[in-house]
Amino acid sequence: PAEAVAAGVALARAPWVCVMDADLQHPPERIADMMRRASEKDADLVIASRYCQDGDGRRIGKLRLFLSRGSTMVARLAFPSRLKAVTDPMSGFFMVRRDAVDPAALRPRGFKILLEVLVRTPSLRVAEVPFEFAERFAGDSKASPKEALRYLALVAGLRFGEGSRRITRFVAVGLSGLAVNTLALAAFTEWAGIHYLWSAVLATQASTAWNFALTEVWVFKDREHGRHAAFRLVSFWFMNNLALWVRGPALVLLTSGLGIHYVVSNLLTLGALTVARYLFADTWIWRAASPRTSETAPHAYDIHGIISVESDAALPELKKFRVPQLLAPPTIRVRIGKVTVENTVTDGGQLNRTVY
Repeated sequence: PAEAVAAGVALARAPWVCVMDADLQHPPERIADMMRRASEKDADLVIASRYCQDGDGRRIGKLRLFLSRGSTMVARLAFPSRLKAVTDPMSGFFMVRRDAVDPAALRPRGFKILLEVLVRTPSLRVAEVPFEFAERFAGDSKASPKEALRYLALVAGLRFGEGSRRITRFVAVGLSGLAVNTLALAAFTEWAGIHYLWSAVLATQASTAWNFALTEVWVFKDREHGRHAAFRLVSFWFMNNLALWVRGPALVLLTSGLGIHYVVSNLLTLGALTVARYLFADTWIWRAASPRTSETAPHAYDIHGIISVESDAALPELKKFRVPQLLAPPTIRVRIGKVTVENTVTDGGQLNRTVY
């Protein structure tokens, strides 16, 4: 996975790092050509491309070729300027100058590390060499619906920032709730014989419960919001039912006025309110707690009684060690603010440096 590649780059000591598949679909003999191209073009990154000049990716199969082309198109739409001169940003075969990238700046997910490198290091000078996929001698393709979702999340994160992961999850929850709402609406209308407007009211209650549970445990699970669960539930229920009253007239207009099937009308109106619902949930229901100073309510952590930490800001990595308060001065204090370095010299000529 991409995380392993980033870790390998961080540990590498050679001037160049080559990333390639170990199943021999990436021909090792092309490495020498890539080194020559790097020297000729004074490049920091050399990509072995299936789509430039004499490159050929047909051996990966029609389905994988279609997915590769589609993924490339999505990447180009998201980063038209950065990928203008790159024909194969999905390639898993490339070489990069070790000192030209900062592994710590990468946030890799899935198996598409090259796109991460290209976008997060825009100063790289890029060159390409063509290559043809060889026969696979071992292993299986990592292509799957799960990897496709990871890739879309990667592109969204790179394009819109890390906050897009929460938006993506919220939309995913909304889509699942859309399915629940639609099934409930059809069941109440077709099987129970209830008018579609009243069915929409009942279906909204079913999808509200579903969406709240997933939003609570998945979308905003990592946010410290400080609001009681009952408040969040009531606010979420109020938001969804208010949306129903806003959606009702539109549902009547589309279904009775324009003759659109009620299921389609339901999909259209629910989709139109997704953005508004996210904004309300993000800024009010699960609103992040106001920053707290260490003098009033510091974030305290006790790591098995060995090390204690007091921090002005929450430390997600230490969440499971959080305690209400420390019973003794902390081993480590984390403060947020301007860093000042003060150098002093003792009578004996020893230099002391204080950072605060």
